[in-house]
Amino acid sequence: MPETGFAEIAARLTTLNTELTQKTEPADAQVVKETGVGNIAVNQVSVTTTAGGTTIAAARSTRRGILVINHGTTAVYLGPSGVTTSNGLLLAGIVGAFISIPTTVAILGIVGSGTQTVSYIEVYD
Repeated sequence: MPETGFAEIAARLTTLNTELTQKTEPADAQVVKETGVGNIAVNQVSVTTTAGGTTIAAARSTRRGILVINHGTTAVYLGPSGVTTSNGLLLAGIVGAFISIPTTVAILGIVGSGTQTVSYIEVYD
């Protein structure tokens, strides 16, 4: 996987969103258009072994989706409050590994040992 800086990813997502909202279609085309997102939030979080999980992103009722990116080589397990290494969704321990989740609930993470930095970008109204 090529290494791409988080700022580059955020900038590209913003550009794509702008392009999609400004695209015009031929008059006879049947197109369903969705309004572009109003907001983007980003952050980096150090995920630990804390029982129940470390909050990566709080719940947001207007969130359309969130992209969580692993910055290192330690596996991170994602889920709701109470997530464990046994029941969480695996975010592989590969630099740049990512997962996109269309949810409004809080996202928590836990690692088996040590700590691991992850970042996220979320889009919301």
